[in-house]
Amino acid sequence: MKRALGTAIALTAAACSTSYGPARSPRIAVVQSGGVPVLVRDGRSHAPGLFGGGLVDAVEGDAAATQHAESYQALLTGGFIGNLTGVACATGTLVLVAADRHPDPGAVTGTLLCAVAGLIVGASLVTAAQPYLWDAVNTYNDGVDARFGAPWRFAPAPAPGTPPPLLPAGGLLPLPPPAPAGSAPAPTPP
Repeated sequence: MKRALGTAIALTAAACSTSYGPARSPRIAVVQSGGVPVLVRDGRSHAPGLFGGGLVDAVEGDAAATQHAESYQALLTGGFIGNLTGVACATGTLVLVAADRHPDPGAVTGTLLCAVAGLIVGASLVTAAQPYLWDAVNTYNDGVDARFGAPWRFAPAPAPGTPPPLLPAGGLLPLPPPAPAGSAPAPTPP
């Protein structure tokens, strides 16, 4: 039985991983490893971690992305504290009930409400943190594109009600020719 359980756990962990390794790039790529997202930048892996510190490390150097990463980190930390409070209150409820055949109903109700509130607040904060992870990654990658110049240019979206333009194979437009020396760079489409 133990062997079957161990095998099932190992297969589950392996199923939540990828063998893909992104090309070395200043952009952040997200891969799955052991059931959790891992951020890869410049060939180095950064697991966001329980409190989001790996995300802060991954977006280092971009102030706007760091602000999103710190919000992610703060919400995860608050969620962890909320969940820990809920578990502590649930444990307190169990201790009250186990220690006395006729525990004070007010104390049991109070600790039970504390447990439910802590777990709800904790789960809500952890859930609210998730968009900040993606905001940090996307903001960082947009900053990389702005600093280094994107090696591609996507076609602008057609106006509503007009047929889409015909694009070359792959849907990418060729890069415009470089501007002559000393001239202002061409504006990029939104």
